[in-house]
Amino acid sequence: MSLLLTLAVFLTWVILACGFCAIGVLGLRRLTGLEPGWRNAYLAVWAGFALLMAGLLVWHFFLPVNHLALGVFLLSAAAAGLLEWRWFAATWREGVSVKLVLAVGVFALWTANHALAPGGVDDYNYEFQAIRWFHDYAIVPGLANLHGRIGFNNSHHLFAAMLSSGPWSGSVNHVFNGLFVVLAFALLAAALRDLALGRYRPPALLGALLIAPCAGLVLFGFFGPMISTLKADIFLCAATAVLAVLFIEFADQSTPPKRQLPLGATILLLAAVLFSVKISAVVFSGVLATAVVIRLIATVGWRHRTPVSATLIAALIAGSVLLRGVILSGYPLYPSTVLPIDVDWRVPAGQANAERAFITSWGQLRPTYVPADVNGWEWIPVWVRSTIRTDRFNMVLPLMLASLCLPMLLVRSRGNPRPSVSNWAWATLATACILSLLFWFVQAPAVRFALMYFWILFAVVFTIAASRFSELPRVALAAGAAITVPATMHLLLFAWDIPRELRLGAALMVLFGALWIAASTWAATSGRTARLAALCLLLGLFQIGNRAAAHVARGQFTQIGSMLWLPVSILPERVAQPPYPRRQTHQGLVIYVARVARYDTPLPNTRFFNPWLQLRVPGNLAKGFQNRDRRDTPDYGYTPRLISIKNRGQLIFDQ
Repeated sequence: MSLLLTLAVFLTWVILACGFCAIGVLGLRRLTGLEPGWRNAYLAVWAGFALLMAGLLVWHFFLPVNHLALGVFLLSAAAAGLLEWRWFAATWREGVSVKLVLAVGVFALWTANHALAPGGVDDYNYEFQAIRWFHDYAIVPGLANLHGRIGFNNSHHLFAAMLSSGPWSGSVNHVFNGLFVVLAFALLAAALRDLALGRYRPPALLGALLIAPCAGLVLFGFFGPMISTLKADIFLCAATAVLAVLFIEFADQSTPPKRQLPLGATILLLAAVLFSVKISAVVFSGVLATAVVIRLIATVGWRHRTPVSATLIAALIAGSVLLRGVILSGYPLYPSTVLPIDVDWRVPAGQANAERAFITSWGQLRPTYVPADVNGWEWIPVWVRSTIRTDRFNMVLPLMLASLCLPMLLVRSRGNPRPSVSNWAWATLATACILSLLFWFVQAPAVRFALMYFWILFAVVFTIAASRFSELPRVALAAGAAITVPATMHLLLFAWDIPRELRLGAALMVLFGALWIAASTWAATSGRTARLAALCLLLGLFQIGNRAAAHVARGQFTQIGSMLWLPVSILPERVAQPPYPRRQTHQGLVIYVARVARYDTPLPNTRFFNPWLQLRVPGNLAKGFQNRDRRDTPDYGYTPRLISIKNRGQLIFDQ
């Protein structure tokens, strides 16, 4: 049964990817004159998904995203495939690497199996509720008054709502994230293959380095694997890695001009989708999108159809997100209260500020709904200590590796050919990461929200350093190691009081990082690209090997088996659900109060019961909700201090 479920997920991904590709080819052919080829077909997959999301965003203003939307998508994909059959035939004749296809296929099957794991906490907190509302109704004004977190306005819920009309209804969490992790892996694996075959280009090395966190997206998470959840963070990590590699390829002077146009258009569309899925991605996607628009205009002129059309579609996506925010909550950037709109369904500012305080304080490891408790910096020592213990691979290791590479940038290179990627591109990508990390640290410093920025920053520094074939690389490396390795060892083992049982693992990570930099720098400066590719793959396997070794040391051999294959006989969402308690508001509106709600939980439901909630039009859920609380100390269903942190990051619920 486990194999059959795995194959069902895998085949669903294949169908969706083919549909995206057909729509993307149709769109990019008209926007950019897309030529046949497998690399361009890959661009079409992401562009097609972006065009689908643009369509769903507009669709939901008028109609529910249900079986009709799914039918339109499938028919549109089929029609696009027929219209572009000559393009696909020419691409098929080009041939493809069998080894690369097998590698991606094995990774996809492995990911599909792990996507069968149980859903996450937030799936049953608000994500399934959002999907159900979007599936059953056109966008509902004031829906955030019923459940504030639906007002977060994550557009991937529209895609999930569309798929909820098919066989994955109620279990779409097993389909969403894994698909895009596999798509990202396909690009990164192709980059690794190019590097192994001696086709050294900056985009290839950058992509090969970003394989490192890819397997971690499948297996790990603070509360367990997130690949089987609806958390937008996994999609954002995968799409951010793809966006970074495509951006450097776009800026690479060796990229053929005919490919730069579809690259630029795909980057603009994908950047807009990142913003629509999670508003906090605005910094990274905004910086790269702006740079691409400026570059396209400088290359082909502002009247060319590619920059004009792609920018308009991206603006349509971004504008739809802002309008959706106003309809759902009364604020375009909810839970931020910036630019409030005077509508009768607007969420009270106190509720919005409470939601925002919870997001920020959760990342700071001191969750609270009280905005006043979020101020100050006393949380930093506890946060650093907990982060070092739980996220060494995703934050400490890439920062240490980048620090080891920095001295290489100070060594003057002699006799090097002119780099194919200009400094402006590297500076833009690095700036996008740094600004995103600053925004992340202030808004919600949980590592899972920003792990890919750390890895991209390291990959940028290493790729620049590797291209400077200096006469003294070992001297620069020794200088960096003499400072960075002891400092990192002290930070991990002593300064932040790492427990004795974790010190060996932390020390091994520091030693591995230093040895990896030494070996990879030697391989890069001596032109041994095949060995450099093998080292990139080794870096990608380090996190898995480290976790497997820990299981062996503890005698947890069954855990190693689960890392290889999950024996799942039935989807967790298929079991019967218990009845939910019902409460009435002052208006007489019946609300199902559910701390853990599934897709099939009756509407309206929420975990935060507000007695002052009422319908804008009595008896009509589609017309939306209002909060009629006029007291000075309103009650939104939140306790003043919901959660406390104890025992090294373990969460203890007070309610």
